[in-house]
Amino acid sequence: MRKKIPGLILGTNTDWEKFPGEQTTEAFQLEKAGCGHALAPGSSQQLPAVCPSCQVSSLLNILGMCTTMWAKQGGPYPQDVGFTYAKRRKEWNFRKSLLVKYMCQLELWAEQEQAWAAEHPGVLEGLGKKASKIRSSGDALAMARMNMPLANTMKSDLVDGDRPKKCQGRKSVRFAEDTPENPKRFRPSFNRTQPGYSPGRWAARDGEVFLDTSFAYDEWYGRSEYEAVLDWRWNADMDGWAGYLVEMGVALHTTPSRRDWS
Repeated sequence: MRKKIPGLILGTNTDWEKFPGEQTTEAFQLEKAGCGHALAPGSSQQLPAVCPSCQVSSLLNILGMCTTMWAKQGGPYPQDVGFTYAKRRKEWNFRKSLLVKYMCQLELWAEQEQAWAAEHPGVLEGLGKKASKIRSSGDALAMARMNMPLANTMKSDLVDGDRPKKCQGRKSVRFAEDTPENPKRFRPSFNRTQPGYSPGRWAARDGEVFLDTSFAYDEWYGRSEYEAVLDWRWNADMDGWAGYLVEMGVALHTTPSRRDWS
């Protein structure tokens, strides 16, 4: 019974068990993938339609196109809005995950091929020019690492792409019984500068205005003594708070504050 060596087709005149010292390389041929390229012996992969190098080239080409399309939408820099950006980024992540997962498989096959070569010294060298045409998993892995775009920017390459199951039930929103309902308003009704402005639920009452606490036009805001007073009065009631700020504004300024209280 002849000993089967993965990746090789044994000839009829070679008995690997009985005459290990008389092995010759003319008695067998390398297996070829569907693309016509010779495969390195030793790996556990089934006879593929294309060799590892062709497969990596195909994955890199598709990923390169996705990278270009994503870059046109502002990638890889994050964007808060944009349906097209999110779509391009999702496609890019999917294509890169396919390449990374295939690279993990190539690492396993490359180790198997190296182990086979160590156990059978001189066999590949005896093939002569045929050995230079072998498309090994190690060569394909090196090509993938050299040409992968954005190789060090994505942290979730090896995360399983399975998505969580969507909730099948119909979603609904419930409000408490004591939640007050307010009449609907058209968009022009929100513009305070228009005659058709309609005050909403949180608008100030007639004759009153909300206190401007942004201090955008207060030249004294930011000084240590002024901030100390503000911190001290922060928990005061609104009426006393507003009156106290007016008094402090007069005391700290030689002229009245430029803040608009109207």
